[in-house]
Amino acid sequence: MARVGLLVRLLLAASISAAAAVPVIWSAASGPSPRYGCRMVYDPVKERLMLFGGLYEGTPAQVYGDTWIFDWDTESWIALEVEPHPSPREDYGIVYVPELEGFILFGGWNKDGWLGDTWLYDCASQTWTELHPATAPEARTSFGFCLDEANGVLVLYGGYTEAVPDNGDTWLYDYFSNIWTQAAPEASPPALYGCEMVYDPSTMAGLLFGGHYYEYNMDHFIGTVWEYNTTADTWTDLGTQGGPSERYWENVANNSLDGTVIVFGGRRLGDQYDDTWVYSPGGDSWTRLNTAHHPPARFQSAFAYDPTRDAAVLFGGFTFMNRQNFGDTWMLDLSLANPDWRQAGAGSQPDDGTTNGIDGFPVETIFLGVLAFILYISFKRRMS
Repeated sequence: MARVGLLVRLLLAASISAAAAVPVIWSAASGPSPRYGCRMVYDPVKERLMLFGGLYEGTPAQVYGDTWIFDWDTESWIALEVEPHPSPREDYGIVYVPELEGFILFGGWNKDGWLGDTWLYDCASQTWTELHPATAPEARTSFGFCLDEANGVLVLYGGYTEAVPDNGDTWLYDYFSNIWTQAAPEASPPALYGCEMVYDPSTMAGLLFGGHYYEYNMDHFIGTVWEYNTTADTWTDLGTQGGPSERYWENVANNSLDGTVIVFGGRRLGDQYDDTWVYSPGGDSWTRLNTAHHPPARFQSAFAYDPTRDAAVLFGGFTFMNRQNFGDTWMLDLSLANPDWRQAGAGSQPDDGTTNGIDGFPVETIFLGVLAFILYISFKRRMS
């Protein structure tokens, strides 16, 4: 009898421990391990989505330097072995440059600290090359980064550095001459980190979304869209209303077919978001997509648009609810009359982005609890 009682207590303890330590995430069977701060980009040369790096927050923490390719046919990820490659990192900047037929990567963070290196990934040869510019922005993470196609430069704004939590500087990178130059606009957005940038070819300007800044020892966030004109070296607050609430570390993808910008999720202090928005630069207007399904609330995911499928793909991210690293992949199908999210590799669609089992309790935990209850009833009957 004592052994049965001990077994019941062990099973109950195991089920409670599992519920506390392993919050369930509805995830695909294979692919990159759970992480956040990774980046995903569309490779138009190979016509595929590519993911690099990221951070797993846990004990121990793990920073990744692996590369993955998303396979639409199987809705799964394929590891791509690339040597050499940038050191493992998270929350860096990466942008595709058509003239180079490759990606420029800058900055990020790993266990050695903040990074300030510049790399080129050649899509055709699938090789990385470190570029070693003579000067560069201070090593940083969590900055806005986009290509200004009209002027042949990359635009970098803000970010988080070791010395200064928020930076309000603007830098231009000439990728033909391999030269970084600090711009000197008369006015700028607040000194931000956790912001995102995309390029609007219709206005030939960079657009900045979201971000966090400190002022008078208080946290502040922006909810309007800022526009940067490289030729005039000017920042303008467009004052756009009717869009997402103020936030930072939102997930942003640029629809290259119609020029719109897709925003999902993000964070503001204790709030985390699971809403989906589309910004139309031409009309300077926002539209919320009231999708039937959506991923759970999160921030700092990898998010990119694939024009061959008219869909955006989201991987991973983080939530402060149970401090969970996500390892799931979701697809936002924009070709539908009513765009909707669907989880990749899922045999059936979960409702409203919820998880299997009881919210916060994995199926295995429920099974252990039921088994413990059955054993407990059996034990009581034997005692009576």
